[in-house]
Amino acid sequence: VLVTEQNDLFSSFLKTARPFQVKLFEEVRQSSGYKQIEKWRKAISDQHGQNVGYIGAENWFMGMTQVINSIRSAEINIKNVIHAHLEHEFESQQYTFYAMLGVTLLFIIISSMAPLILRRVITLPLECLRSTIVQMSKGENVQIPSLESKDEIGDIARAVKEIDEIGQSAVRIQIALDSSSSPTLLLDPQMKVMYTNVAMDKLFKNAEGEFKKVMGDFECENTKEMPVSKILVNIPPEEFDHSFKREEGVGSNIYRVTSNPVLSEGGERLGTVVEWRDVTQERVIEQEIEHVVEATANGDFETRLSTEGKRGFFLSLCNGIN
Repeated sequence: VLVTEQNDLFSSFLKTARPFQVKLFEEVRQSSGYKQIEKWRKAISDQHGQNVGYIGAENWFMGMTQVINSIRSAEINIKNVIHAHLEHEFESQQYTFYAMLGVTLLFIIISSMAPLILRRVITLPLECLRSTIVQMSKGENVQIPSLESKDEIGDIARAVKEIDEIGQSAVRIQIALDSSSSPTLLLDPQMKVMYTNVAMDKLFKNAEGEFKKVMGDFECENTKEMPVSKILVNIPPEEFDHSFKREEGVGSNIYRVTSNPVLSEGGERLGTVVEWRDVTQERVIEQEIEHVVEATANGDFETRLSTEGKRGFFLSLCNGIN
């Protein structure tokens, strides 16, 4: 029974022991005293209790003493190995601790400096560009920053400069149109009014009553985004795809309308420019002159051209004919 329990104990120990423990156990097993005891154990195990010869107390004592000495020696070796193992683990853990401490400190330093770096490199330039864009939207002359930067901020700054140049060009064009005495309106690609110059606004205001005859809800102050088909009802929208010049009656007024499409460099339709000219007085005088000429041809020399409401060239023309 003792031999069986010892075998089970040794088997269990070897299954769970660490490599250095197995190595020390093997050293004990190689001792002469242990081999002698193993020899006796084997004999007992083989014979199962049968007579295996006399084992003297002296031999047993000497064998056990050698085993005990081997075990003590193994204990000392185990202590040394464990001590060395612990020192190695301590040094390893100490190195890991200091490494983690260094990484943590580095992370803290970077985290504390990152906002300052980001503010200097990204936030401040973007704030300057935002302020510049706000000034541009108000029509102010601006000095665009960060144009020389080679990074993404510089790309944005150069794009803003291009927008500013386009905007300044558009402002100059608008100023020129507003200064023009020729009534002009611009249509977007959807054929809706997107701009009218000062002369055009004046024309709409002076002839608002005539436009109301054509479109009852017409208001001269609300012409923006109004479809051109509601203003020039007799001109089909597709006719604005090409240039044309024609006269259009609005109420009792007559206007000469000149339309030209505006195309991009790639041929894309950007809008349409429509110029207006009030020729009502010219047509009235033409009809009066025709009437006078016809009366004169019939021997009536008493018919005269009316000078009422006429001025400038037309007044001189009427007086001369009369």
